[in-house]
Amino acid sequence: MMGIYLLTSGRRAIRTALIFVLLGGLGLSLRAAHAQDADPRIPLTVRNGEGDVFTLTLGLAPEATNGIDPALGEQEQPPIPPSEVFDVRLVDDNVPVSGFGEGLLKDIRPGGAQFEGTTQHQIRFQAASGTDLTIAWDLPEGVTGTIQNVPDGGAYGKDMTGRDSLTVDAGAPDAIVTLEYAPNQAPALSLDPPNASIAENNSPPTRVATVSVADDGLGTNERSLSGPDAGSFALTDANGLVLTESADAEATRRYSVTVAVNDPAVAPSPNDSEEFSLRVDDVNEPPVLETNSGLALSPGGSATLTTGNLSASDPDDAPTTLTYVVTQAPTRGELLVGGSPAASFTQTDLREGAVQYDHTASDTDNDQFSFAVGDEAGARGPEATFRIAVDPSTHRTTIRGTDGTGNDTGWRLLAPPSNTTRRAFEDDLAFGVNSEPLLYTWDGTEWTPATDSSAALPRGEGFILYFFDDKVDPISADGLTLDIPDLNEDQTADVTVDGLDASRSLHLLGNPYDVAFDLGALAGGDLSGRGFQNTVQVWDPSGGGQWTLITQGGPDDTIPAWQGFFVERAREGRGQTRLTFGADGRQSAPGDLIGSRPALLSASQDEPVRLDLSLVVASASDTLARNDVTLLFRGDADTGWDTYEATQLPPPTGNAYATLTSPLQRNGALVRRTLVSEPPPGQNRTRSYPLSARSVGTTGTATVRWPESKRALVPRTWTVELVDHETGAVVDLREAPYTFKLDEGAGSIDAPNDARFALRLTPKAGSAEVVDFSAEPTESGVRLSWNTTSEINNTGFHVQRRSAGAQWKRIGSVESALAKSATTRPQSYQFTDENPPYAIDSLSYRLQHVDTTGTAHTANRTGIQFNAPKQITLRPPFPNPSRQHATLHFGLSDAMAVQITVYDLLGRSVKAPVRGQFEAGRHRTQLSTSDLAPGMYFVRMRASGTTRTRKLTVVR
Repeated sequence: MMGIYLLTSGRRAIRTALIFVLLGGLGLSLRAAHAQDADPRIPLTVRNGEGDVFTLTLGLAPEATNGIDPALGEQEQPPIPPSEVFDVRLVDDNVPVSGFGEGLLKDIRPGGAQFEGTTQHQIRFQAASGTDLTIAWDLPEGVTGTIQNVPDGGAYGKDMTGRDSLTVDAGAPDAIVTLEYAPNQAPALSLDPPNASIAENNSPPTRVATVSVADDGLGTNERSLSGPDAGSFALTDANGLVLTESADAEATRRYSVTVAVNDPAVAPSPNDSEEFSLRVDDVNEPPVLETNSGLALSPGGSATLTTGNLSASDPDDAPTTLTYVVTQAPTRGELLVGGSPAASFTQTDLREGAVQYDHTASDTDNDQFSFAVGDEAGARGPEATFRIAVDPSTHRTTIRGTDGTGNDTGWRLLAPPSNTTRRAFEDDLAFGVNSEPLLYTWDGTEWTPATDSSAALPRGEGFILYFFDDKVDPISADGLTLDIPDLNEDQTADVTVDGLDASRSLHLLGNPYDVAFDLGALAGGDLSGRGFQNTVQVWDPSGGGQWTLITQGGPDDTIPAWQGFFVERAREGRGQTRLTFGADGRQSAPGDLIGSRPALLSASQDEPVRLDLSLVVASASDTLARNDVTLLFRGDADTGWDTYEATQLPPPTGNAYATLTSPLQRNGALVRRTLVSEPPPGQNRTRSYPLSARSVGTTGTATVRWPESKRALVPRTWTVELVDHETGAVVDLREAPYTFKLDEGAGSIDAPNDARFALRLTPKAGSAEVVDFSAEPTESGVRLSWNTTSEINNTGFHVQRRSAGAQWKRIGSVESALAKSATTRPQSYQFTDENPPYAIDSLSYRLQHVDTTGTAHTANRTGIQFNAPKQITLRPPFPNPSRQHATLHFGLSDAMAVQITVYDLLGRSVKAPVRGQFEAGRHRTQLSTSDLAPGMYFVRMRASGTTRTRKLTVVR
């Protein structure tokens, strides 16, 4: 290639020709790893000493020709004039190498993902003599090159790899750059070890192998798992193959999975794979401590240790084979087994009441002993401490009533703030007044009577206790006090409840602290993320008894001290098996138990729309049953089952009751919902929700009503109707309740469609049927357009906007053309968002039509995607005039160097807020004007040989 020198008057300018020789196949993306793209674009920059930069683009495209391709951005520039102006051009690719063409800024040649061969690009530049020029490149991975003199090829001697540069002076000769592309090879995969074994008592996630991929680094490698056990494994970013928590190593002894790697640009697919086999070995696991509640006694007293105080389980052996070895004896008393001092005892000894502690010290200091429990094979669990409280302080709560004997009778869900047993309550309550059990625990599926004094009541778990409210144990305004020994557990530490069986739907937990607890601190404030419903349930015995619903994150989500509550799994067989009460949820006061007056919690919820219906069944003057169902209408609700719903629970150990629920078919089973979460019905559209009145062991006159006191959270313009499919009656519940005869056994249904009733809702408040809602970018912003086919009681529209991940923001309003009237005539509206966020890829807009009650109803939604600008743009500064600062927005069609300079009216440069390399797209920057004198200025942008100018006024 011939060298050409451009001369200016009295000064020497240099011109250097660069020839790119591109070899090899292309197929990787030009990203952070700098691998080749299917249609690569390679930037090369030339910078002078004053910071002026030209960016040239070289590349390949399957549709390219050897001529000028305007569709690909190739555009001829004017011939390079001999001057002192710094300039850089590409010689047209349709001109012979020895020719002198007008020049390009982008040169795209034929080629694609499988291209092999060479392409040549000649580059010429000029600059004033004495100027240093820096040639910089950023080569994708797998591409190397050399830079040589023209014509002898030896003066530069620069190897080209990765991101690098070369500085030459004005007298440097022409150069040729030769690039070599390595072909993209298929990756190969290996596993270390190829197969493995683990013990059954591993704690997933367990790393079982290392996945290694050998590759040339030119491809985008995708790893995948397949096979029948693929769901039990996962691949990590650290090249690990792990057995996940979804695996059950106790039940499954062998797993197999196929690990594959694939580069989409290289056939066949997948490129390589290996089968991995994992064997699970049986091991003798140590026993697990289940109960360690300690005990309390008076000074000089004796107490028997039972399985209610201390118990363990073993996955391998029956509990009778477990032995407790005392590693540190008590210091304030003596441990006896069968009446004799002993340093060990068995689970059988505990069950038979043969283990006894005698307090022998003259003081009242607390005592303890340490132990470890092991099995017959010698596997031993970790050391633990059994605490003994001597003349202990107590935790206590007082249940307050209404001074009426019998008025406060009923079951209460309780939870101790310290590990205890049933015995602790026997001095406060008369358990022998009834032949039936009065205290029950929950085994995951049903109530289990706790009739033995040693029955364990662990901290963090709940139980249920029946109160008679009689002359023996009255629940008066002064209250009935319960107390249990304080075993000195740390009341400021987190408490974790383990062993929540994933196959069980309901779990009875309880506040483990001696003060009220914020439900938002249970499970890190994310019950739904742990696989549970966000709503918990507490039994309230007042007024005949009903379940109270408390929603995590709601305004009244405080759990009083001593309060038990049910949590429900979102789906059986899924979710975690442990939940943690975070100590940061502790409140400053204990609060009042639900069912103890005054109640700490209210039934109100901060929801957009909440509808509460009550069912009361009566015979003569006696109320036989009472129940409520609640429907929440939330904008983010899912149709069907979501995390805010709750299953109707029957009354505790109740044999006769009635419920009003909304049935739902879920996972093949009928679910009776007491809390329903649904999206709001559409405006002027009727939606029906099935309601089932169920009777178990009772009959009488039933009444469904919508209490007046609970109507505030439903818009006044909604119609609320109850439909009785059996009689055909339709009742407006705003006007009157509905009364009917409820027979024993009624409501036994197999599907939601079998329900006797339907709740029919119609939001009739103002409507606007919006069509053709669109967004279009303009010079002045984004223009929104929409039409209405009809408007009823519509006063206008709120316009809202949001970007990805942000909240909706109201940006303006448009008054209805037919405010406060009814019409079916089409209307057209427009609104311009004059200041949309600039440097983003997309925006969403939505309309809310506002009815005559002032209620806003969400209508239509649209979005706009901002493509990369087709040309170089500079928008007017904003605000203009400016006092302290202005925002500059500019757009680039390709990656290039950009310089923005502010000039005064005399042409003097006063600021240069932008100088550097920018990617294609929209950009914004702040320009401080606080240090500029008031007056007129010019903001001038130079990029890739293009100049854009805007005016700016500075005021004070």
